[in-house]
Amino acid sequence: MRPDGRVIAMVGGRDYKQSQFNRADGERQPGSAFKLFVYLTALRQGWTPNSPILDTPVQISGWTPKNHEGKYANREVPLITAFAASSNAAAVRLAKIVGRDEIVRTVRSLGVDEPIPDDLTLALGTGPMSLVQLTAAYAAIAAGEGPVIPHGLADWKRPKPAIPLGKAELAGMRDLLRSATQHGTGVAAAIPGAFGKTGTTQNYRDALFIGYVGDLVVGVWVGNDDNSSMNGVVGGGLPAQIWRAFATYAVGHGAPVAAPAAEETAPPEDLVPVDQLSPMVELPPGAEGPVPAEGGEAVPTAPAAPAAPQAPPPPAVAPRG
Repeated sequence: MRPDGRVIAMVGGRDYKQSQFNRADGERQPGSAFKLFVYLTALRQGWTPNSPILDTPVQISGWTPKNHEGKYANREVPLITAFAASSNAAAVRLAKIVGRDEIVRTVRSLGVDEPIPDDLTLALGTGPMSLVQLTAAYAAIAAGEGPVIPHGLADWKRPKPAIPLGKAELAGMRDLLRSATQHGTGVAAAIPGAFGKTGTTQNYRDALFIGYVGDLVVGVWVGNDDNSSMNGVVGGGLPAQIWRAFATYAVGHGAPVAAPAAEETAPPEDLVPVDQLSPMVELPPGAEGPVPAEGGEAVPTAPAAPAAPQAPPPPAVAPRG
């Protein structure tokens, strides 16, 4: 997808003869990829990437969301560090502070019209949405305006003009997305000029990486048609690797390279690579290079969290991409 919403390529399955279902347009939980909306809402309320947020265990109305493998910084960390590490506790805390209704307002402003959960589980991406709409929301950050409306026809006309994003919120959100690929759970997708975020849902049912580089916005989802668990696949693993391979090829074949941001927020002094934030995250066995484990990606069981809808019956070999 281009930042203006032009869909230039879409892969909805492995074999059209076996299954005609378009998985790119199917609704699945986005997991931590939804945190874009939570943090953007905070930036719109005056928070900055350096603003502190607690990354400690939290309980809200009897619900105790947990970080991946129960690892926490056990202190205040800058938003940019919490986002890069994909801390669930910090995201839920932030959602409670900025307000569920304001988060929904942000979601709508970026063009997503799917139903949103009525409780704070929304912060962890429990509300199903299509990969196309989620990718378009990230395209709004690339474009600097929203909503971005996905379209495929060359003669398509916008029904109304897009609204520019505020200068501070845009710069801040780009810093956060950059941090996730340079220091965080998305380092497996790191290429020059890359911005993005990982997402993994409960029991490894869905794994995503959504991001952009230059004039190209790409969303990758990996999962099973029957909504069954995968073998430990996380957004920072296979989806990030697929994203990097595709984006590297596309950039090498003519896709424009991202220009440096006009203004960048200086990283806080205590921002360090996620794999060094012991005991917050740890490297998975056999990882190549500094690829960290998904920091807090798995969505915990919570009351009122809608289940991901079932796709049509799987073909003989269930696609994973």
